[in-house]
Amino acid sequence: MSIRITRLLAIMIAVATTCVHGADDAPSGPEIPKAEQIAMQRLLTAESWPRRAVAALRLEGRSDEASAAVLTTMLDDPAWQVRAFAVRSLGRRRVPAGAGWFDDEQDPRVLRCALRHRYVVDVERLGRGIRHLAKSRNADERLLAAELAAATGDETLAAEAREIIRTIVLRMSRAESGALSPRLAVLTGAGDLRKRQRWRRWVMRYGRDFELHAGISIPAAGSASPSLITQLDADRFAALEEYLGGLGTRDIDLVVCLDCTASMSGELAAAQGGIDDLVLFINDVARSLRFGLVAYRDRRDEFETKGWDLTDDLAATRRGLWSLSAEGGGDSREAVYPALKAAYTKLSWERDHARVLVLVGDAPPHVGFGAKSVELARQGAERGFVTHAIETEGKPVDHFAQIADAGAGRCVSLADDDQLVPEITGLTLGDTFGAEFQELFSISLELCR
Repeated sequence: MSIRITRLLAIMIAVATTCVHGADDAPSGPEIPKAEQIAMQRLLTAESWPRRAVAALRLEGRSDEASAAVLTTMLDDPAWQVRAFAVRSLGRRRVPAGAGWFDDEQDPRVLRCALRHRYVVDVERLGRGIRHLAKSRNADERLLAAELAAATGDETLAAEAREIIRTIVLRMSRAESGALSPRLAVLTGAGDLRKRQRWRRWVMRYGRDFELHAGISIPAAGSASPSLITQLDADRFAALEEYLGGLGTRDIDLVVCLDCTASMSGELAAAQGGIDDLVLFINDVARSLRFGLVAYRDRRDEFETKGWDLTDDLAATRRGLWSLSAEGGGDSREAVYPALKAAYTKLSWERDHARVLVLVGDAPPHVGFGAKSVELARQGAERGFVTHAIETEGKPVDHFAQIADAGAGRCVSLADDDQLVPEITGLTLGDTFGAEFQELFSISLELCR
């Protein structure tokens, strides 16, 4: 029997015999329902890393030694993402580090997660790794060096981190600025500036004299807020596991219809910066993903609609998004109907794939085209499409709710602090588990970027 199988059997035994403690951390509690035991066994032995990560999230909500032992075993998982999720759950449970926990860890993203969850990692060893990463030609790896340096709390490394950040900002491309901006915001406290020119203005103002933030993920004392997945009752958790298993056999076609007028600059930047994360994550959860895009503006603008066909080529998807800028508009109505019509009729949807269309905007269709847009969505639903709508101003947009209702989807209104790309992910993957998938994706962004 292989070491891998032996380890998994040990995990299953531990999960099956562990107890759930009450809020008062009593030494005993009710046995875990059989449905949850089975679900945990399936998750822990699953091939895809997101399913094993869900198991780690679930164990975060327990307080017994057996489940902590399971999480400790997950620090040896072959997927670095799962190891990061296990670190998060152990850290949020305040489980003290065991001997040699991170001695053999080679992935700097897992070490970053450990530091941000208040675990101690040898600074001398980290320093060598940080200086190696700082020499990389890849801006993502150089930023990882800065994140590690900031999280150590070492003043010498902190000075190096500031210089790394300054160099990244001055040299990064437009695409890099969108992708790296959320991480730069954590380190600098400057807010998610997104645009390259805004970051450069920020550097010119502060130079090397800015406060460096470690990005610590849990408070120094007390409990961290529980994740949604830890709070599910046993039956719903078992249903989530079953749904996840079904997703692994699905092929998904996803098209986003995105308003690209001037008022949508923040949402366009969010989509540009987050599309890589979205595509890679959904590909890990489902069997396959093809992504398409229809950008729309207004009749008098440079273009009314512009489309990119469905593809599994991430580079092509990235090129399409980064060719766009948020311009034009000016009145209260945009080319919603032409965008929906182009999406339904001009793209190469596969009949045997799950077909999901997400409309994103802050303005209604042109006068006389609201009902027609709703009718398009209704016809799409009859042909097997699911159409969702996202209102980006935090307030209702005329006809968006009706479009989603007719399209057998949901209408979501984003508040100021909501994130567009996790919302799209939740809508794409979750029929009844949208919030859970949105949370899973958001946590993966925090841990795995």
